[in-house]
Amino acid sequence: MANEDKATRYHRLQRRAGIAGVVVSAAVLILLVVTGASAGIRDAVASFAGRSFVLLVACYVCVLVVLNEAIQLPLSFYQGVTLERRYGLSTETTARWWKDHAKGLGVSLVFVIVAALIV
Repeated sequence: MANEDKATRYHRLQRRAGIAGVVVSAAVLILLVVTGASAGIRDAVASFAGRSFVLLVACYVCVLVVLNEAIQLPLSFYQGVTLERRYGLSTETTARWWKDHAKGLGVSLVFVIVAALIV
């Protein structure tokens, strides 16, 4: 019974952190649109990208992804390191987690840019 309780607590905390991440991401996107910051980012990126649509989209998406990642980082660390260690599910070092997280961000960025260009 104790193991079930521990597993239940772990999954509940993971689920809460996941839901919080979705809510925070949605709030950030809504705030970007409502405040006009999204248009400001677009304009700033357009001055850098020039007339290249592909470069404009790629840079804009990069800014959004990096901004979202910076805001989500505490939750990601909590889910990927703190909870995993607390429940004895990981022995990965913090440095290794950072390295893997950075690799994951890089791969995600490529896929998000390609998806944005397709859309």
